[in-house]
Amino acid sequence: LMEGILKQLYQGVMDGDVEVAQAKTQEGLDGGTGPDVILNDVLIPAMDEVGRRFESGEFFVPDLMFTARAMQAGLAILKPKLIEEDIQPIGKVLIGTVKGDLHDIGKNLVAMMLEGAGFEIQDIGVDVPPEKFVEALRGFALHQLHDHVAAACAEEGPGDAAALERLRLGVGVLVSRCGR
Repeated sequence: LMEGILKQLYQGVMDGDVEVAQAKTQEGLDGGTGPDVILNDVLIPAMDEVGRRFESGEFFVPDLMFTARAMQAGLAILKPKLIEEDIQPIGKVLIGTVKGDLHDIGKNLVAMMLEGAGFEIQDIGVDVPPEKFVEALRGFALHQLHDHVAAACAEEGPGDAAALERLRLGVGVLVSRCGR
């Protein structure tokens, strides 16, 4: 019975069905399946498959968004249980878009995918000047204990990337230049 519920959850995520993802996540928890099992054995593998299908051209950006929303719906139910059971994220990610970039679709999609993969996300928003990004990254690096990645979408050009690249503070820095 439980295996069937977890398969339905997996399929609900693959179909981008928020209601199914919520219902089956709750049914799984109610049936005694641990939140870590639901996360690691169902939600993460579903998003891995979504990524594979995107890479192969079977899925497109809208598919990613629908599946990520369904995964987020299940994750929202799991989060309190994960905290309750003191299950730690695999890492932490600081994410935002730099000054001049008012678009957050890509950033939000990346954040959802990373959260679904087990990372804790700190989103500093859109249109963030480089100095504020650096300040947030400094605070993030000084107050965290795990491995980290900071992600930015650089629209202003090499100056943004250079400002972030100079800031090492023991964290990995990923700067992605987004197309207009």
